[in-house]
Amino acid sequence: MSKFLLIILLSLSVLANRLEPSLLSEDLALNNVQNNSHLETVLKNLDFSLEIGDFEYSEKLIQDAIKDYPDNEILRNKLAMIYTKGAHYKKSYDFIKKLVILEVDKETEEITYDKRYADLYFYQVENLKNLIEVETLNWRKAIYERELFVYYELYLEINNYQDSEGIYDLGNIYMSSEMFQKAMEIFEKDRNKDYRNIFGVAVTSRYLGDYKKSIENYENFIRLEPSMNEAYLGLAQAYQMSGDFDKALAYFDRYLRYEKVERIYVVMANIEIARGRNAGARIILEEAQKIFPNSKDIGDLLIEVYSKIGR
Repeated sequence: MSKFLLIILLSLSVLANRLEPSLLSEDLALNNVQNNSHLETVLKNLDFSLEIGDFEYSEKLIQDAIKDYPDNEILRNKLAMIYTKGAHYKKSYDFIKKLVILEVDKETEEITYDKRYADLYFYQVENLKNLIEVETLNWRKAIYERELFVYYELYLEINNYQDSEGIYDLGNIYMSSEMFQKAMEIFEKDRNKDYRNIFGVAVTSRYLGDYKKSIENYENFIRLEPSMNEAYLGLAQAYQMSGDFDKALAYFDRYLRYEKVERIYVVMANIEIARGRNAGARIILEEAQKIFPNSKDIGDLLIEVYSKIGR
């Protein structure tokens, strides 16, 4: 081989080596564009299939896409959503736990959660509600119920307690479990001050014996929703328990404008009797007897009052 040919070959080799990184970068850039374009197409197709409610095809689309993009968090989160919306609650439950649980302390069993994606916690709440409903084993149902509280609290926390509907729902779940302190605490966290959660604070604080807080929240609620008769009843009970009987009677009377309830007349009459106001009790009971002529409780109380004041 001539020296000239050798020089040319060496020059081409050097040139190739100099050009190679640039060409490689261009190839990578092109691949990234193609990959992004492909992913965008997949996501558009996925959104369309979800819009028409074809969860089976949506799952197939996303499973295929995850093979190409195994670390793509958008795809994984959408898969969890598809499992839930497709009523595969146990599959979604297990899948989401793998995504959000970062670490479990071996000694304390304290769990560290990934709190970046509120949607995952929202779907986990839906999963757990449905699993609780169908579970027949009490021990497993108890586990699901405990987890429901944890995931719901985390979901609301990640959303900065802006989801008033979710707060109202969780508060009522706590109340149905007679966890009134927890219910009150969650109702109070509503940053939007939704009227339903104000009512929740009023009710739970009354159950817990904090009548000052209860009265304040009932009054706030009534300013927002003056037509809800249950609020007047709750406010009357709070005033009664706090010892302000005049206001209690006034709000019991306000409640009776909406609904005639025998028990309320009896309560009002007993308040008056306890205060030695038998004439007031007689007025209440005589009105009640016109509405409930066969009531033994009203009849007996009326006889007692007549005996004290003379008829």
